[in-house]
This record gives sequence, structure tokens and C-alpha cells, in this order.
Amino acid sequence: STRLCETLLCVAELMALEIFATIFNYLAIRLGFPMADADFARWRPVFGLDWLSYDAFIMSRPWLAISLYLLYLSSAPQILIAVLVLGFTGRLATLLELVMILSVTSIVPVIVGALLPGLGAHHFYGVPDHGAARFVPAIVGSHDGTLKLLEMDKVEGLVVFPSYHTVISLALIAAFWPLKYLRYPGLFVNVALIASVPVWGSHYFIDIPAGLAVWLVAHLLWR
Repeated sequence: STRLCETLLCVAELMALEIFATIFNYLAIRLGFPMADADFARWRPVFGLDWLSYDAFIMSRPWLAISLYLLYLSSAPQILIAVLVLGFTGRLATLLELVMILSVTSIVPVIVGALLPGLGAHHFYGVPDHGAARFVPAIVGSHDGTLKLLEMDKVEGLVVFPSYHTVISLALIAAFWPLKYLRYPGLFVNVALIASVPVWGSHYFIDIPAGLAVWLVAHLLWR
């Protein structure tokens, strides 16, 4: 049927996109532009938020830290759920919007991240990352050219600024909104996921509004 074909095509496109974006990410950061962590950290006073206090607040509450960690890992399963539900319920226009916005916005952070690379907030502030900044060796190796072999089963996201997790969450909120039973669960989960980004993505606060801007421009242009 048309619904099945469209759904499977979108799944295939997203899988192909992941491979392309990952390879492009590792190649682009080899341009070797200076690390911009200090510039990102300077935005902390502007937003009136202290990253170290935020990280300490969450990590001192294991139930909160674990909950946000699980939410942070939920982006890929959520995308699959959204694609399948939208496709099989015949909401093909919303499905196409989700896939195209994810595709376009996946390239923008890679380009910006290559021009303004960073090693993340945990590395910059010198605090334990609890596994959140495991991408640092990959960034360093790609940035200085010492990483020669790319193993696709061990790749990491190398973009600090802007936050692509934020882009994905906003795109998912828009995708779930026409679905009566997923609208508010999707909203709650993804707002909480965005709140997890500074800690479990080792992002600076400025990375989140930057991700919002990327999604908003793509969304408005598509509409």
C-alpha cells in the first residue's frame, strides 16, 4: 500500500542520512578551526544560569539524573515511533515534514560544528562527565588528524554547538502534535529531554537556543 511504501522509504532515508551525516561530521571537523569552548561559556551570565550549579543539582539527585539520562537516549526510538505512527495512520504530509527537517537540520550543525568546534562543558570546566563526554577523544582525534580509521559501530556525535538533540526534540514535538494520544506525552518527554541536554550532552546553555534557531528556520522555510 501507499502508506507502507512511504513509511519504509522514510525509514530508509533516515538510515542513509545517519551514515552520510556521520561521515561528513568526522571529515568536516578535520578543517581544524580553533576550539570555541571559551566563547560558548561566556554566554552563561547572559542567560542568568550557572552550568556548574545546574549539573551539580541534577547529579546530586540520582533519580533525576537517571530519568534524564534515559530521556536523552530516547531520540532515536522516538523518531522510529513517529515515523511508523505517522506513516501507518496516513499522515504523510507530517511524516514528510519530519523527515525533511531532520535531514536538512542534520547538515547545518555539522557545518557550524566544524567552524566552531568544542569539547563540551564537562571538559571545559574540568568536572566528572559520568560518561556524557565520551565523544571528546573522537573530536580531538578528528580535529588534529590522528584518527585515521572510522569504525561505524563506534562513532560519536562531534557537534557541541548547536545542539542537534534540541533540534530533534522540537521536530518530534511538531510531529506528535497532530496525534491525539501522543501529543502531550511527546511534549512532556521532549521538553524534559531538552532539559537533559546540558548534563547528558555536555552542552553549554547557548547550544539549546542555537538548536531552537536551526529548527525554527527550517520549520518556517518548509511551511
